[in-house]
Amino acid sequence: SATSAQMPADPTFSGTLTSDNVKLITLMLQGTTTAITKTSSSGRWYNLQQSYVNPYTKLLLHMNNPGTSTFIDSSDSAHTVTANGDAIGTTTAYFGSGAGYFDGTGDYLSTGTTTPTFTGDFTVDTWVRYRSVPSTFATLVDTSAGEFKGVKLELDNATTLRLNVGDTAGTGWSISTTGAISDPGTALFHHFAVIRSGTSVKAYMDGVVKIAGTSSAVPVHSGVVLVGASNYGSVGRYTNGVMDEVSIANIARWTSDFTPP
Repeated sequence: SATSAQMPADPTFSGTLTSDNVKLITLMLQGTTTAITKTSSSGRWYNLQQSYVNPYTKLLLHMNNPGTSTFIDSSDSAHTVTANGDAIGTTTAYFGSGAGYFDGTGDYLSTGTTTPTFTGDFTVDTWVRYRSVPSTFATLVDTSAGEFKGVKLELDNATTLRLNVGDTAGTGWSISTTGAISDPGTALFHHFAVIRSGTSVKAYMDGVVKIAGTSSAVPVHSGVVLVGASNYGSVGRYTNGVMDEVSIANIARWTSDFTPP
């Protein structure tokens, strides 16, 4: 049906609601208190997406770069993103025109100095479709280079999700634990997230909490974020799959089970 929309900067558009619009509108408004009163057409929402980025978002990789090794941070921080190994854009995407393709043998993305502070609430999330489900450690996102630093979300194997959160001193883990998950397989994209709200820290798969712990630590942040790999002293634990919509924000976007955007 034809409806219209109101956004924070209060431009108003009209158009037809589609499933892609629902995904895009949700991605745009995560972490705000702005109510979606109406919806818009795909083309107009896409144009609005280019000019509106949630101010809590400190890293946002849409990966809309099929066939190239150019990856752009669409957050206001506009960090430099480097493709390492053979990491390249592909048209096999969860949302939009592309995603990042990682072959599991040295492919990953790294950023320049990034601005997430991790002093309070935060959300780290991404979508992944595995080409080969890991039988051993494979990292999705690592927010800081080095042992006992940052937030590291990874799979130990096909049915085990691992969350490591460094302590304030960078000399140990404030959280280092695992949770059972269903084998993600290779046919579908799955959403993974780690979220802190207050001192509650939870890791989710497809919107369902799999790990729950507590931590008030401010994990050491070296300024480098790795996507598709981690650094425990050297880079490794590569993911073999396609990743899309990688986001880091200084807000708890969800605090209980949710429907991923």
